[in-house]
Amino acid sequence: MSYHVLARKYRPKSFSEVVGQEHVLQTLSNALTQNRLHHAYLFTGTRGVGKTTLGRILAKCLNCETGVTAIPCGKCNACISIDAGKFIDLIEIDAASRTKVEDMRDILQNVQYAPNNGRYKIYLIDEVHMLSGHSFNALLKTLEEPPEHVKFFLATTDKQKLPITILSRCLQFNLKNVPVEKIQAQLKNILTQENIPYEDSALLHLAIAAQGSVRDALSLLDQAIAHGANTVKNAAVNSMLGTIEQDQLFKLCEALAQKNTSAIFVIINELSQLAVDFTYVLDELLTLLHRIALLQTVPNCTIASWENLDILKNLTQQFSKEDLQLYYQIGLMGKRDLYLAPSQKIGFEMVMLRMLAFKPESLNNPLIPAERSPVPAVVKPNASQPICNIVAPISSKEKPITIPPIKAEQPDLSFYDELLPHSTPKPKEHVLTTKSSPSTQQNYQTTKPQEIKFETKEEKPLNLHDILPALGVTGPTQALLKHCVINKYDQETIDLLLEPNQAAFLNSKHVERLNQAFSNYLQRPIRVNIEVGKPNLETMANITSRNNEQKQTAAQNSLAEDPYLQKIATAFNGKIIQETTSAI
Repeated sequence: MSYHVLARKYRPKSFSEVVGQEHVLQTLSNALTQNRLHHAYLFTGTRGVGKTTLGRILAKCLNCETGVTAIPCGKCNACISIDAGKFIDLIEIDAASRTKVEDMRDILQNVQYAPNNGRYKIYLIDEVHMLSGHSFNALLKTLEEPPEHVKFFLATTDKQKLPITILSRCLQFNLKNVPVEKIQAQLKNILTQENIPYEDSALLHLAIAAQGSVRDALSLLDQAIAHGANTVKNAAVNSMLGTIEQDQLFKLCEALAQKNTSAIFVIINELSQLAVDFTYVLDELLTLLHRIALLQTVPNCTIASWENLDILKNLTQQFSKEDLQLYYQIGLMGKRDLYLAPSQKIGFEMVMLRMLAFKPESLNNPLIPAERSPVPAVVKPNASQPICNIVAPISSKEKPITIPPIKAEQPDLSFYDELLPHSTPKPKEHVLTTKSSPSTQQNYQTTKPQEIKFETKEEKPLNLHDILPALGVTGPTQALLKHCVINKYDQETIDLLLEPNQAAFLNSKHVERLNQAFSNYLQRPIRVNIEVGKPNLETMANITSRNNEQKQTAAQNSLAEDPYLQKIATAFNGKIIQETTSAI
């Protein structure tokens, strides 16, 4: 009999054998029990967490000869055929190799036919995100309204690549990464059935290396059994994975706590001889520092997967909380820059040296303050004594302290003149004055405050060129206004004259915006009337165009008269193309 890999041999055949994913199992079991069956299911998650396995188990539940049930018998022809991968009504499709729309159309042509042996015809499409856009479009209608005898099970590791139209037609089940503890327990169960000796620490390393994938854990377990000659020992697993013994990690952390540089580099050299991945070593060191810091803050916080709790609790007494935070931050920054080092070993050594070099000394040894010049003695104020004599003089030879006069600055009010409407009546002048109290006039020199006056400009004719920035119009309305001139205006209306070639752009929205803009500027209701006609004056658009033409002509003349360009043109028998010239 040929050998079956552990991932296939111990593949779950019922919901009770699935590791983790309780939230999905409960939903599917309840739906089967209550006969609330959807026509399309989407399973998402990382590799090896049970997407395709759940699809096959669900197919057994739907086609079991005992009836639709959450617990298939596993003994009927349908269950046995599905377990063996020979059930004719379970069509498994690898979307990664059948991405074309023609393949999808060939598949969908057979959807209308009834199942041969089972109760339902089931399409299990793996890695469905690999289908092309046209394939998704061909699938949409059938996926939304399939025949009653058809069910679709979709599986993907990249849900983001699926069109929203596909997602909205499916019941979505997001499978989580399986916790380390559950993977480790599953490995123990399998090794017990296989009668293979093992060490718990070795299984823990395998479970961590699997990164939440049960299938990856079983593949690593197969490799570890072969590497250890039908045993799973910690030393062999560390050698296979390139990891380190926990004892070495504890010694490294203890040497760091004791600032023992020589011991640290001895351990690093030993690790280098084992050809370990120093990125992994740094990750393990950061994990250990995290556990120590957590035990310091919450002494009763322990996790089942943590080993050697006595050593961890002992290390909590050797580190201060400040040192742990500093070392953890240095380790994170070192991990980010580790790939920039000439080698991983050199980068790791520099991280350790940085941890030894930087220390929060100021927390335990406060800085000695620098010497300061003597501060003048403060004398208790006397009611009869002036305020300026409160501070005692340093020596009798010094003159009394006097405060120079502060000259009030007059603000520049020209900005307000631009904001005030020209038709507003001139306000009264407001004069601000201050008086000095008698008690402060003895030693303070004061000046007469300057008067602040608010004035408005005299009424003057409106000029679009001057007031355009203050109107606040933008976009097409501003462009339209640049082709207008003010024909006449009074206190309530403003008549504008628009160039005939711009008449097609005139509409009521522009008029409303101009009404609001002029009303806000003049601070009174204004109605704007726009007529189409030839203006007597130049519009702003014409002025801008004329200025640009003058600049362009000047630029072309400057190049034509440039002696250096003339020499180059003569030497190479060339000429200056005026159309390529632009003014700066």
